[in-house]
Amino acid sequence: MSVWSRAAIAVRAGSLGVGVAILGLTSVTPCLLDRMPADEVSKWVEEKPEERASILARLVDKSLVDDETLTARILGRFGDDAVIGDAFFGAYMSGFWTGRTSAHWAGLATELEGVAQSTRLPRLRRWAADAARRFREMQQRDEQRPGVDQQRRGAG
Repeated sequence: MSVWSRAAIAVRAGSLGVGVAILGLTSVTPCLLDRMPADEVSKWVEEKPEERASILARLVDKSLVDDETLTARILGRFGDDAVIGDAFFGAYMSGFWTGRTSAHWAGLATELEGVAQSTRLPRLRRWAADAARRFREMQQRDEQRPGVDQQRRGAG
């Protein structure tokens, strides 16, 4: 049984913990999936796209530095699916930051605007442009609401 086959079993079973048992692979470490064979992971996602891509949105590295990352490949194939797109948007916006909330949203928007400009994948381009627009709206909303955009540590 391949490492990906074992990881797929753990992912399907909902074992999303951070420990990995050598050879047994009883749970999956976030970002470990990015080291799995992308073709095998992509095939697995294609069997049940909304369910499986949404699970992976929480587990993979959100890197979109090029069109070969697992996230880029999934969004390049399924980025126009609303369920999958929203799962990746939610995962992309989550995490911790310090500073003004509006600056955080602006930074994410700028990053995704760059992705929309550079990718060769049409569905990823549309997803990135739409996500950047949503982050710009969030930025503007927070800038206009007194007290919301104060210097703080946030968790999205």
